[in-house]
Amino acid sequence: MFKKPRWLAKRAEIIGHCAIGAAIAAKGFAVLEHVEVNWALAILCWVSATTILLCTAFHRRLATHIPSLAGLVLLLEAFVAVAIAFSGFHEGKVALPSSWFAVAVGYAAAGVFRLYRESRQRRAQSERSAA
Repeated sequence: MFKKPRWLAKRAEIIGHCAIGAAIAAKGFAVLEHVEVNWALAILCWVSATTILLCTAFHRRLATHIPSLAGLVLLLEAFVAVAIAFSGFHEGKVALPSSWFAVAVGYAAAGVFRLYRESRQRRAQSERSAA
């Protein structure tokens, strides 16, 4: 079976984080077009998009201090996707919030898996160093 190179997987992950960060930031600006502006959602979108993009840009430096950074970023993306979906349902939309829920489920599953895998790796490493 064909195994993709590790650098290609990392590039795809970086592109994915940048794409969802841009989509979240765009949703934050789209909220401003409504008559009744939901400032909480707009600020949540802008702050989380900035956090996601900064964590992606400085991942190597931050990962040394926060070992579970990748999993936490995925869970942040899932949380914001759920907030955007609830906002869409509140506005009366049906299809677009459903797709945001699908995105949230995917990112939440990936985040939980990444946190589980990183905790197992840290536990195994600590057992090897203790032995």
